[in-house]
Amino acid sequence: MKENYSLFFAECRRAIKLLKFYPLDTINNLVSFVIISTIFITGINAVGDSSQIFGVVFFPIMLNLISGPSSSIRSDIEMGVFEQVYISRYSLLKIAIIRSVVTGMFSITGSVLITLIIHLFFVKIQFSIFHMIILLLLFGIQSLVIGIILAGITLRFRKTETLINSLNLLVMVLMVLPLLTISEKSMYLPSAICPLWGIVTYYQQLMERVDMVSVLKNLGFTVAHTIVFAVIANVIYQKLLLTAKMKGYLGQY
Repeated sequence: MKENYSLFFAECRRAIKLLKFYPLDTINNLVSFVIISTIFITGINAVGDSSQIFGVVFFPIMLNLISGPSSSIRSDIEMGVFEQVYISRYSLLKIAIIRSVVTGMFSITGSVLITLIIHLFFVKIQFSIFHMIILLLLFGIQSLVIGIILAGITLRFRKTETLINSLNLLVMVLMVLPLLTISEKSMYLPSAICPLWGIVTYYQQLMERVDMVSVLKNLGFTVAHTIVFAVIANVIYQKLLLTAKMKGYLGQY
């Protein structure tokens, strides 16, 4: 556990140094993303329901966590340090996860700005900090679980940029669809099949002030299946890592 903390703080220091070295890039990326998100929100609000736009708040964090583990591996390969990282005392997956979590933490600024824009100009966000924390944890874990699978695919197939971009686009669309209506008509079964669907339904329930029994029922499905999905993701990653080892792909970087 102590080693994990050491690695975490080392990655935090690394991220802070990058922010200091490239402040204009950081500010430009933040402002650009907020502007694009605001345009996206305006479009959704014009043609859809106001409860759908809240999902945009989590875009910065989710996109970083989904692509983070894979990006970490690709970055090490491009810098020529993959072998050193691979034989270090930390596992590839642990390093990739911690790097992604740190990046996700630094992207919270974008989420806060988007939240303020939605609250001030579009729809009042009135549910508690407790629910916000639950949503943040669920979206974060779910995104990281997807990222773990993509990390395994990167080790096995190397070129995954197109897949990641397509998946990010799919997630962004799913985040703003009116899933609550579909979930209610299907007895919340989609939440049992797709945990991310359940999380989106959860925040839309809170926005629409649905009765607490339905909220807790959907939340229970979502938490349980997020745990199951995390276990499955780890199995898939380990299988892909083993396949990459057996085929000698790791030594070819």
